[in-house]
Amino acid sequence: KGGVSFLFYLGQVFLNERIKSNSKNSYQKNSSKISRNIICLVHTILTLIFILSYDLLQLRPFINYMSIVSTGYFIFDTYYILKFYQLDTLKFMYLYHHGAIIYSLSQHEITKKCYYMAFLWAEISNIPLYVVYHLIKSDPESKVLTTFKKIQKYTYLFARVPMMSYYTYLMYLEIENRVGFYITLPVYFLGVIWTICLFLIWKLLYSILIIS
Repeated sequence: KGGVSFLFYLGQVFLNERIKSNSKNSYQKNSSKISRNIICLVHTILTLIFILSYDLLQLRPFINYMSIVSTGYFIFDTYYILKFYQLDTLKFMYLYHHGAIIYSLSQHEITKKCYYMAFLWAEISNIPLYVVYHLIKSDPESKVLTTFKKIQKYTYLFARVPMMSYYTYLMYLEIENRVGFYITLPVYFLGVIWTICLFLIWKLLYSILIIS
């Protein structure tokens, strides 16, 4: 898992150098943030491939691949946050999220459908966010930015409220490790709170994305 973290780190460094060479000033200015965002998207795509391969094709090793790759990714992102960001309330929430997810990925119950489907929908909800963040950092005047913001809001709403609520409830019923369940439960509530904020104070949230 440490090796996977290092691969994510090398990928971010490589992308950062490539993006710096772009002639567009916004790419040069935000190269580190754009490269990290691409790494986040790569992790999401890999997670979806591994989970769907396990669920639909019954390829049993793929749930272990998902656990290893995701753990490595969250270790990498924890390092990135600690190294490059000033710690505030939002960053501490990210760190708790990462720690809780790393713990949950280490549990044998990750093979239960309620568990890995919660991961699936959590990652699906993030995809439009990565597109919006990329546009904010690379082309904030883009004509499609407003459209993707709307897509993000409603994708996040569907994934994080009805779908995540359903699978969180199933986890409550099926998961034997009650400590593990309650450690990860705040991550669900963070998603619900973020969803509410997307609709009530969305301008503030996007201003946070601009400066982060």
